[in-house]
Amino acid sequence: MSRRDPTLTDAMEAIAKSLRDFGYRDATAVMIREVYDAWISGKRASDLPHGIVGMFAEQQIAEHAEMLASLPKY
Repeated sequence: MSRRDPTLTDAMEAIAKSLRDFGYRDATAVMIREVYDAWISGKRASDLPHGIVGMFAEQQIAEHAEMLASLPKY
């Protein structure tokens, strides 16, 4: 069985899962994608959507920005 290459959607779900595991049960891949899109457009910290979830997601997005930018969307 061959594995498919990871996508940006997979990465957004992975970040959401890590936040859910950390205690933010409402974190979703859609929320993280909204944070990512805002971050890519230049918004930072308090300008990001989803409050504290957005702030924690920003840390992971910034840490892995180069890799995230190289992934196919789907």
